[in-house]
Amino acid sequence: MTRIRLQASFITLAVGLALPLPTYGQSTLDNPMGEYVEYPLTIGPLDNAGAEPLPLGDVVSLDGAAWIRVYFGEVALAPGSTVRVTSLLDEEVQELDAAGLAMWSNSSAYLNGDTLLLELVAAPGTTANRIAVERIAFERVPEGAVRGGSGQCGICGTDDRTASSEDWVGRLMPVGCSSSVFNTGSCLISAGHCMTGGLVAQFRVPNTSANCTPQNPPVADQFPVIQTQQQNNGVGADWAVLRTGTNNLGQKIFERYGQFRPIATTVGSVGNPVDVFGYGVDFTCTVSQTQRRSPGGSITARTSTWYEYNADVRGGNSGSPLMRNNEIIAVVTHCSFGCPNYGTRVDVGAFANARNNLCPGCDEDLNGDGAVGLEDVSLLLANYGCTGPSCIGDINHDGVTGLEDLTLMLAAYGQPCG
Repeated sequence: MTRIRLQASFITLAVGLALPLPTYGQSTLDNPMGEYVEYPLTIGPLDNAGAEPLPLGDVVSLDGAAWIRVYFGEVALAPGSTVRVTSLLDEEVQELDAAGLAMWSNSSAYLNGDTLLLELVAAPGTTANRIAVERIAFERVPEGAVRGGSGQCGICGTDDRTASSEDWVGRLMPVGCSSSVFNTGSCLISAGHCMTGGLVAQFRVPNTSANCTPQNPPVADQFPVIQTQQQNNGVGADWAVLRTGTNNLGQKIFERYGQFRPIATTVGSVGNPVDVFGYGVDFTCTVSQTQRRSPGGSITARTSTWYEYNADVRGGNSGSPLMRNNEIIAVVTHCSFGCPNYGTRVDVGAFANARNNLCPGCDEDLNGDGAVGLEDVSLLLANYGCTGPSCIGDINHDGVTGLEDLTLMLAAYGQPCG
């Protein structure tokens, strides 16, 4: 078996920029998880002359693995035939047809435990169904391993991060980064250096195990990334925009949780209070790379392309939203030992253009189904009179869901979005 370890890349950048930078440079804040092993396994060909679906299965197992993700090679699925993957630990199930498998980059979701049941399910009247596994990803951390090593930067004095449970903040696997939902179309923003193929956005992430092994949420809380645009050129030029697919229930992220945070339309100033939400590592295993909030920080400097701030971050916080007044003003990208930390401004021209190109959407589509209809009107009316920066139905972004928003909604009624 050939194993490939996904090593964390803490890259020191020596960048000559307008503000004086610390002599020790900056580090990115990704924290890749898991490793790969070749796992050749073929099921089929399978014909089904009967009137009921016909399953044929085998076991995918790796002793001591905390979780497994299956990567497929050649797959032949007739219409109606599927691949079904079941965790024997918690009985979570993912079932994909040919289109679903393509959306998931020819791979499964992340399933907990060291043993999976893999089944090829042939639809009635089909022939030559076949699946071939090429490799699996897994995580196996020795007892007592600690992810929050002293070599990582980002803590500004005392670590004051607290637990949070926001449904608009996701963990990106396998890169170990963070992301945030910024519109009703279930689009995400993150850091450019976090981008790789086959990304999965996870929400409602459970506590990490006592030996620091990350655990995965149910399959229904995992969403494939299907398209990205990004830049990865260091501080102030490090951003990504991501389009996402559906979970095993056919839901998109916003449809499932009904939460997003808007992109700020005004610029932050030095001294403004800021928060960070994300999946940074921690010395306490059970909360390491679970969602945490960093309150009490503020902007300490501003350039034309990035902010400096003193809210706490750690490895795993790359791509986290930097929040001011409950709006996203930047994405977290780099840290420096002893602070400050750094985030790319959302009003950087290329970043804004990428959001408009990849996720045009429309503000009136409140339920994220790609059209403006009766459900959207109902959502607006249910939130009529709401005040604040995160009100559903605040189409004109004036901080109130009111008559002007309803007028815009009715003007767009019946129109497609995107």
